[in-house]
Amino acid sequence: LFPQTNPFRAALDLGGFWRFQPDPDDAGCAAGWADGLPADALTIAVPGAWNEQLAERGLMNYVGVGWYETSLELPR
Repeated sequence: LFPQTNPFRAALDLGGFWRFQPDPDDAGCAAGWADGLPADALTIAVPGAWNEQLAERGLMNYVGVGWYETSLELPR
């Protein structure tokens, strides 16, 4: 099955550049990141993997929580 667009359903591509914040201490919920990531959040291509895109930031072997954020406009 593949997504299909018709008068009752829209398929939207959410790929692009998103903000990303690793959370090795699992502190994001308490810090309120559900309402917005910190100003120093990184930019990452989605779809994609942080370990390859952010290897120079020390995330090549990172295993743990990561937060993603983007904005979008929904059609009526």
